[in-house]
Amino acid sequence: MSVAAMVASRLEITDEEFLNYASFFGFFSGGYIGLTSIITVDLVGLNKLSNGMGIILLFQGIATAIGTPVAGVLRDIFEAHANPFLWSYFIFGGFVVLSGGILFAIPTLIRRQKAQQNTTKHQADINILSH
Repeated sequence: MSVAAMVASRLEITDEEFLNYASFFGFFSGGYIGLTSIITVDLVGLNKLSNGMGIILLFQGIATAIGTPVAGVLRDIFEAHANPFLWSYFIFGGFVVLSGGILFAIPTLIRRQKAQQNTTKHQADINILSH
């Protein structure tokens, strides 16, 4: 969706097309809210859900607090360009794409960590039995 947001900002679209796009985006971004707690449980476990949600909300609050001033600074920096606000879309949209890529990598990293822990436990069992 963030790639679509970056592309849509570059296109000259009518108000009706933008309304359709915003409705589509809003419908599918609503799934993010519902899945946040489920994904958090998968990552940190049920016993640490409140801690995980607290950290998520902390980072969302920080991003909300600094996002608008940073967008304004980017607008001032790129003021000489035809669309100075366009660069904020590209930069922040790129961060959203990057975070999505990181989320795809997390299950692989968790599997690798569990395999490494199992190997270490197996080696410890072998050492206990050999002594």
